[in-house]
Amino acid sequence: MNKRHFFLSLAAGFLPVIALASKAVEAQGQKESLGVPTRNFDTDFSQIRGFAKTKNLKGLESHISVVLPYWKSKDESKYLSLVEEAGAVLTGFNFKDARQYSIAKKSLEPALLKPQNLPLSLETTLVNFWARADVHAPQGTEKPDVRRKQTAKFWLHAVRRIEQTEIPTFDTGDVRNWPRLNVAPPGGIPGADPKNIKDPKVRKQYEVAIASNNNKAQKLEEQREAKELKQTFLPMAQAYLLQTYKALPQSRAELNQLFAESKVSSTFSSQVLSRLREQNQEHGQGSGASNL
Repeated sequence: MNKRHFFLSLAAGFLPVIALASKAVEAQGQKESLGVPTRNFDTDFSQIRGFAKTKNLKGLESHISVVLPYWKSKDESKYLSLVEEAGAVLTGFNFKDARQYSIAKKSLEPALLKPQNLPLSLETTLVNFWARADVHAPQGTEKPDVRRKQTAKFWLHAVRRIEQTEIPTFDTGDVRNWPRLNVAPPGGIPGADPKNIKDPKVRKQYEVAIASNNNKAQKLEEQREAKELKQTFLPMAQAYLLQTYKALPQSRAELNQLFAESKVSSTFSSQVLSRLREQNQEHGQGSGASNL
């Protein structure tokens, strides 16, 4: 075989390998364009604030448009952490561009529309971010009444969750409601590993006791949070409703509809309507007062 034929046959042997490699590179490029490759959560998270510090709103918008859908499909808790950070940055930093508030609402809305996926404290935080953004966001094509009702619904859903969670008779200061630091197995040392207990009956009793103590700790923390939110978030919700509906002739009808849909307590709704009536009377808004 002469040299020419040798190199031609050698090249022919490499062609399938080159083709496969080319296809692999092409596939990788397609994946990268679709955001498929593994991302680093810590990097994605820190870059949100990095764009804010440099006042790079365009870069931030592009970044969150990629990372939020990506982490939504990968890890719900990490997705929600990114949503919270995006909301904090977009409503807390001054980019000197009103679009930041529209971007904030776009980032927050998917999470707020599925509040069943949100811890209570996070829902209240996101509602606050949304309300802050809504005040400053350009009107756009959205009708004022649709925009107003949507924000009110977000507030009222969180209010209802707080009311459902908080147990008025539960005393967080009563030591009887506190969990033990460590649970002891029958005749054993507190904090022992259940796996080290040979007797299956005793081990089962110990595991039940540990679970019960953990539930007690969770309930205490849940009630502490709910009671704190009752004292802080509910007044903010009332303030929003009072500020938003004080000059609306149809305020009573619209609020009653929202209260019925959200199923907030009659105590909360009565307080809002009563204060709204007093507020309108103090400012001499006869038309508003007559509708309350």
